[in-house]
Amino acid sequence: MSLRGDWRPGLPAPVSRLVIWLLALEILDRGVDYALGDPPGVTNSLTIVEEAMPLPAWGALCLIAGITVIVGILTKQHVGIVLGSLWAAGIYAALSWGLFLKFLERGEPWSGWRTPVHFLMMAGVWALIAVGTTWRRRLDREYRERGTRA
Repeated sequence: MSLRGDWRPGLPAPVSRLVIWLLALEILDRGVDYALGDPPGVTNSLTIVEEAMPLPAWGALCLIAGITVIVGILTKQHVGIVLGSLWAAGIYAALSWGLFLKFLERGEPWSGWRTPVHFLMMAGVWALIAVGTTWRRRLDREYRERGTRA
């Protein structure tokens, strides 16, 4: 008896599109949150990276990334999805770095690593979306040239 199943990695195209939509909506939500800034009296817990620019500027960066991805989806232009995804990956990588530095600054007891790790994973997911979209585009072009389907 074999324990090996028949599962293969991958998502059907409609599910893949929905995942990208959800991620784009998430970074738009983050962008709105940053753009609105913190009201008076909110505890300031910004990282050194977030403090590098005013919160509305971070909001604009997030909104640009999300809108670029969504425009790419709606127009079926891979370049928008790739550029927006790379933009989002860069934002999340920067935020992750700032949160990691804040984690180190707090010192022992070592706690609070989940958020920088989560943001690093988000950066990775966005980077993979960019790579996957580029790869898919290349495959589609090759199939068209050969007259076969992907």
